[in-house]
Amino acid sequence: MKRKVVKHGPSTFVVSLPSNWVKKHNILKGNELDVVEQGDQLYIGNNVIPKSLEANINISNLDRTSVFYVIRGFYRAGYDGLKITFNKSTIIYQRENKELNVLSVIHSEINRLVGYEILEEGKNHCLIRDIQAASGRNFEQALRRIFLLLTNAVQEFVQAIKENNFQYLSVIRDEKHDTITKFISYCLRMINKQIYTDQQESFHFQRILFHLEDITDTLRYVSRSLLNNNRSSSKNMQKILDNLEKSMISFEKLFYKYDEKKIMEINNLRYETEKEINSLSSQADSKTAMAAQWLYQIFLDIDLMISTTILYQLKKGKI
Repeated sequence: MKRKVVKHGPSTFVVSLPSNWVKKHNILKGNELDVVEQGDQLYIGNNVIPKSLEANINISNLDRTSVFYVIRGFYRAGYDGLKITFNKSTIIYQRENKELNVLSVIHSEINRLVGYEILEEGKNHCLIRDIQAASGRNFEQALRRIFLLLTNAVQEFVQAIKENNFQYLSVIRDEKHDTITKFISYCLRMINKQIYTDQQESFHFQRILFHLEDITDTLRYVSRSLLNNNRSSSKNMQKILDNLEKSMISFEKLFYKYDEKKIMEINNLRYETEKEINSLSSQADSKTAMAAQWLYQIFLDIDLMISTTILYQLKKGKI
């Protein structure tokens, strides 16, 4: 059936309910109905359960890292069930040029995705399902947790390099990275399932989350590089590391409380870092210079997050 949209007041749009449906379900004036948004569809009723998203995936031709990205992509897109099939029991890990058990690879990624569990597995397949309904109430908590974890990871990364603590760099490369990525995936899933429904905020948060993920990955790459070369660059990179820590702390404060002075402070730190890297290129060895260039990407990510935050504040009329 089709229903006309009627404008009621300056900003409210109304659609009438079918009278037969109202009588059948004993809907009375003042009753509350559930309205659930899913893509371009609205579901209206008592205890509405939107359509579950399901997918079949064949990963036979993928490598280990690609399997991570595919499963993570479906999770973030809001899929509730995945059936994964494969032709053989092993899968190539290209970085180390070795074969891994395919189910172990799948389990490794599922452990990073809140709510996803493997309910069934066999010789050539496994069934994954979301057993924990996401709630919009958890979004703000998860986002704040990301900022706390990432800011802490930056501080510990800086300290580990200064103290030549290579053992702790491995913690940042693995455990810290995976925990932060897990919360980022969870927030993106809630946005894509439209559990967090404010459109302006969703777009803003999505861009912020991707930059936070980029920062998390950069920390991992630099940690891996320093571990592989068993070396620290603290003497040559002291100023860069200090500026990195200050910038991350300042942006976290800016994100939760807009302050133009913080923007100027972060910009000055980035300009200082540019000069340090330019001088470092002519003085330091190639490995140190490369690590510094990678770390500069974090400053660029913070700069882009500032631009996104300013745009968001403008749209909200707070500037």
